[in-house]
Amino acid sequence: MDIPAALWLYLPEPDRWRLVLASDEVESNGPRAVYAHVQEVLSRMEDEQLPRFEDISVVSPRDRVIQAIASAVKTGRGFSKIRLTGNSLNNTYIDDAVVYRMDVR
Repeated sequence: MDIPAALWLYLPEPDRWRLVLASDEVESNGPRAVYAHVQEVLSRMEDEQLPRFEDISVVSPRDRVIQAIASAVKTGRGFSKIRLTGNSLNNTYIDDAVVYRMDVR
């Protein structure tokens, strides 16, 4: 599955961090199919440091938050670790985020 955007996003309500994965497959196959794929991958991994399934969100690359972050951050196809704290991007407030990949057009 192609994941052009991956980041941890802090949500002040309910005071949680969520792993956000953006993929075109959310639009083409629906979020349920993408969640099933993510759950399958997580079930094959044995690392205790992995996020809990309920802490993962799958979205379209056209999601408002993804597009806002993509307007300011580009990582290309590789992985980075870029922290955004207290930023307003394209009228979208980002309380806190750690961006690992942002290759969204």
